[in-house]
Amino acid sequence: MANERSTPRRLNFSNVIPSTILQTIAIDVVFPYMVYQLFAARLAGPAALLLVALFPLSHMIWQYNQQRSLDLIALAALYVIFWVMLGALLPDVSPLLATILHYVLPIAILGLLTLLTRWMRMPLLFYIDRYCHAHTPDHIADYTDYWQESAEYRQLIFRMNNVWGWDNFSFRSLCYCSSC
Repeated sequence: MANERSTPRRLNFSNVIPSTILQTIAIDVVFPYMVYQLFAARLAGPAALLLVALFPLSHMIWQYNQQRSLDLIALAALYVIFWVMLGALLPDVSPLLATILHYVLPIAILGLLTLLTRWMRMPLLFYIDRYCHAHTPDHIADYTDYWQESAEYRQLIFRMNNVWGWDNFSFRSLCYCSSC
């Protein structure tokens, strides 16, 4: 009984989240955040953000060369870093403009981009779903085949894409209108 208490327990998220996604989160989000804390104490905000952006950017390029697929987590990290850097470059703005830059615009643009993918062959949420569930070239090909074969799956993804896009766009637009 005493030995059971003294042994450290290791958290295992691999049943819930695949290990490749956990590694990507560590490389593209956690490690840059830790390095930013170190750089921010010694460098100006925009310079520290530019150096931190090199981590997800280099990981995205490396993964594209290895697997010929874009790393969505790295893209999301670069998107967030871009908006944080824009806020750091414009420190003396009005509170309304700061609210728009930090909260309204990034989510509204993401919602609009999601809606614009509706007219592509495969919408954005298909790529997110495939990224989260298919990790080998065979699984990726199976996902693409399932997209072609299953009308119910296509309708579900298109419906989710529309709801998510309109929700983000309209909610942030309402936030903007209420802050004016």
